Amino acid sequence: MNTGSLPGMIVSDSRSYKANGAITKFAALCISNSTTGDVALPASANDEDCVGFARYAVVDNDTVEVVVAGSMEVVAAAAITQGAWCVVADTAGKVKTDPKTSTSTSHVVGRALTPASAPGDHIILEIIFFDRYNA
Repeated sequence: MNTGSLPGMIVSDSRSYKANGAITKFAALCISNSTTGDVALPASANDEDCVGFARYAVVDNDTVEVVVAGSMEVVAAAAITQGAWCVVADTAGKVKTDPKTSTSTSHVVGRALTPASAPGDHIILEIIFFDRYNA
């Protein structure tokens, strides 16, 4: 189980946003539905408004640095195979393997550069945002 800092994090672009609520380090962040321009933890799994990942933990109304491009340490919600496409897993901002169901669109947030063997493992995610239309 890997729950410490991983080598290989390369931040190529980050932006500062106002936090709408407390935010945990490494969490996926989405544009808040309640306050224009602010970010918050995802409203649901597979949230389509994800803009990046929190570099540090912050409290409500603080400025949070959001990594929007590059590779980033994130927390897995379940086992993830290296190379798998990932989506937001839950409202805590963890990630999971894209389930690729035939009835929904996946809002991919990146590709796992390292594997996770259990929930709570830390992985390196190459941040890539796109919609995957499953047929």
